[in-house]
Amino acid sequence: MAFTPFPPRQPSSSARLPLTLMTLDDWALATITGQDAEKYLQGQVTADISALTDDRHLLAAHCDAKGKMWSNLRVFRRDGGFAWIERRSLRDAQLTELKKYAVSLR
Repeated sequence: MAFTPFPPRQPSSSARLPLTLMTLDDWALATITGQDAEKYLQGQVTADISALTDDRHLLAAHCDAKGKMWSNLRVFRRDGGFAWIERRSLRDAQLTELKKYAVSLR
């Protein structure tokens, strides 16, 4: 389970938030689908994927077999599968690692 040192807070109403624009050029979206997507992803990241609901997202880490962290990512359910947002500079290396285990990744 991910540890975040921030105290829990109630979200602000979007009407009270200032308009913020930012570029997402440094970020990438990856998806995983298929019958065993949940089971597979559960074995690859540090978050409890089975507890993920359609209206939530989880901060997770993808680690190698020795426990060294490859990357951190934000995981959520999408179109009957799962998706995650991560730094674009890490995506290709991470997908190469995940594809070693033969699942449908994009």
